[in-house]
Amino acid sequence: MVHRFFSLRAPFLAFLAFAALSMLALAPANAQEPLPCESVGLLGTAFHDDLLERVDAVAAGIRLDDLGPAGNKTLVIHGAEDVSVSGCELTARLGATLHRRLRRDAHGTVTVRITLKVLPLDGSSFDVHLSNPRVIDVDLSRTTAIGEAIYRAIANRLGERLLPVDRLTISL
Repeated sequence: MVHRFFSLRAPFLAFLAFAALSMLALAPANAQEPLPCESVGLLGTAFHDDLLERVDAVAAGIRLDDLGPAGNKTLVIHGAEDVSVSGCELTARLGATLHRRLRRDAHGTVTVRITLKVLPLDGSSFDVHLSNPRVIDVDLSRTTAIGEAIYRAIANRLGERLLPVDRLTISL
């Protein structure tokens, strides 16, 4: 049974890539106009591994110092664990550690939602622009729900310091 799943995966991904490229027929006549969100969702599915690799490369090693009410905490992002694309939004789950001076460190994930704009460059390549990163969930060990909500609010105030999306303009 497992072997059959893997044997069907490659043709399925090829179909998704073909479908995504076929959606270029829906693309605007002007090459500088972004693709419709339906096309972006298909491209995100077809190029999942590329997006995950590139988000991971940018996110890994981000360090935010002086967090918390007393400024005694540091959030370190280890990299992207998963990405998904729904329409014109990319959701990235990032592995993170919250270093604390007074208590044990907390480990978990930070989930970030980013707006995508995909511009067709030619028949087979795309320029992907990301903007408006916002933290939608924080899940840390040894941290209460109130603490997680506070860290989410702090991270959203930091905006692009958390995930510098200007470094994520990529070509597929």
